Amino acid sequence: MDEQIVRQILTHLDRIALALETLARAGAPAEPNYIKPLSDYREFDWESINASVVQQDADGPTHLEWGGALWTRRSPSNKFDPAIWYSRAAGKDDEGNVSYLRLITFRPVKDADPIPERTAAAAHTGSTNGKANGKSDPQQARIPTGKTGPLGKLSPWDAFEAQAIGFKLHPQAAARIAALYGLETTAKDFSGALSALQYFGHAKRLGLDWAAALAILQESVMDADKAGQILDKQHTPPGK
Repeated sequence: MDEQIVRQILTHLDRIALALETLARAGAPAEPNYIKPLSDYREFDWESINASVVQQDADGPTHLEWGGALWTRRSPSNKFDPAIWYSRAAGKDDEGNVSYLRLITFRPVKDADPIPERTAAAAHTGSTNGKANGKSDPQQARIPTGKTGPLGKLSPWDAFEAQAIGFKLHPQAAARIAALYGLETTAKDFSGALSALQYFGHAKRLGLDWAAALAILQESVMDADKAGQILDKQHTPPGK
């Protein structure tokens, strides 16, 4: 093949690749906020999240490039558990405070609380004792057709969504909570985000909107248990 033709083909391929990359970045979320174990930080494969290292020091990357933006490493020393994350400023809110977006957070993995037998059974079958007194069962109402596994059990995502409804959360909130913990609806295990369902359900009962509840959760380095403690201290009326 003529060398000039080969060069033209390669040039066109480069342009196609650039166009595809641009489209991919345009459709990327502003704040993916991936959650990874702190032990993964040292050997983490940044290409796995399409990030590239811009600058680094003895402790690892100090700046990353992702989605056409620069993300800076943060690891403050405070009363909360150790954590490392990469964030960038995203303007100011109505009160003049700088808001931040997070690319990825590395934090310790804690032992999960065991699920009570009745709750586990409800998650799998969509049934609760509420039917005995004539009340409708929100989980049973949400069992989708054609999405059940062997023996009629709910898929992991449908069980997670059903539990969200049990906490009086909209199904869309379940998807947003799962995304906060780097989980797709096709994931096989949503246990890492279960405590967040309870946290956002509690925040809703106290009258907080999504943004306010999320701010407290991010302040707690995505630890829903600690965020719940802060929530109770700041928003529970005296005497309750």
